[in-house]
Amino acid sequence: MLLALARLRAFAGEPNAARELYHRSRAIYEDLGGGLAAALVAIDSGPVEMLAGDFDAAEAELRGDYEALARIGERAYLATTAAWLAQVMVQTGRVVEAETFSRISEAAALPDDVETQVLWRSALGRARALTGQRDEAVGLLREALAMVERTEQPDAQGMVLMDFARVQEACGEPAKAVALAGRARALFETKGNRVSMAKADELLANLRRPDRT
Repeated sequence: MLLALARLRAFAGEPNAARELYHRSRAIYEDLGGGLAAALVAIDSGPVEMLAGDFDAAEAELRGDYEALARIGERAYLATTAAWLAQVMVQTGRVVEAETFSRISEAAALPDDVETQVLWRSALGRARALTGQRDEAVGLLREALAMVERTEQPDAQGMVLMDFARVQEACGEPAKAVALAGRARALFETKGNRVSMAKADELLANLRRPDRT
C-alpha cells in the first residue's frame, strides 16, 4: 500500500512525501526479515526518483535491489529491475550501460511479463537512436508500443509514447514526435500524472520551436 501511495505522490509532484512512503515500506520489509520482498521495493522507488529527476538516487535504489536479487538467484524480478536500470542509464546518456542492462533484462524476462518486455525494448530503442541505429530503434519502440497498448495501463502507455517521441526526434522526425508526445500527454492526464504531463509539455514546446525544421 505504501509503495502504491508513493507512486501517486510522485505523480502529483510531491517527491519528499513519496520518498517518506517508500522508505517506510522498505523499513517494514526489513523489519520482517528482508529477503525477496525487500528487494522488490526499487521497482517502485526507482521510478519515483526518476519522476523527481534524481537519477543518482534512482540508480542507487535499483542497483542495491538488483544486487540483492542476483545474490538470491531470483531472475524474473531481476529482469524488471535491470530494465528500470536501463531506463536510468539511457536517460543519463550512458548508452553502453543502457544496452548492457537491456540485454540482461531481455535474457531473464518471462515472455508474458509485459511490463519488463516493454521497458527493456524502450530503453534499448532509445540507446540505438542515440548511436544512429535508427531503423532498429524505431522497430523496438513499435514492438514496445504494440505490447503496452494491449494493457489497461495508461501511464505505462504514456511512458512508451514519450520514449518513441524521443526516438523520432533523434531520427529527425519532429512531426511524428509531436504526435506521439501529444498522445502521451493525454494519457498522463487521464492517470493524474502531473509530473509526466509537464515533461510532455516541455518536449512538445521544444519540438514546436519556430527554429526547428
